[in-house]
Amino acid sequence: MTNEERLDNIERRLDRLESKPASERVDKKLSLQELVKKLKPSSQIDTVLIAGYYLEQYEEVDCFNAEDILSVIRRAKISPPTNPNDATNKNVSKGHMMTHEKFKDGKKSWVLTLTGEDYVSKLGETK
Repeated sequence: MTNEERLDNIERRLDRLESKPASERVDKKLSLQELVKKLKPSSQIDTVLIAGYYLEQYEEVDCFNAEDILSVIRRAKISPPTNPNDATNKNVSKGHMMTHEKFKDGKKSWVLTLTGEDYVSKLGETK
């Protein structure tokens, strides 16, 4: 198949998909479990970072605390880190997370830095 034929084929399939009424299209949100399977973190530190990324990108939270991280990890049926505060502190020291100016539910909260977002994106590229 030539490149031109491949491109025509792709365009026809896209046209069919886009012509479906919005009621027939299903936009599913990626789960943390699926994201972790895709990114294959090599450490608990990376798992905590991915959980924070998930909270920001898919659950659209402004900031998150340790309870948020543990909750989303448990909902995904992933083994929680033995020491979530240590994993978070290591992400902060790497420049992947930073302390947020406000406390969430009376507890210290964090956000990902651009460096952290880039790191998570690159995890997906290397797998």
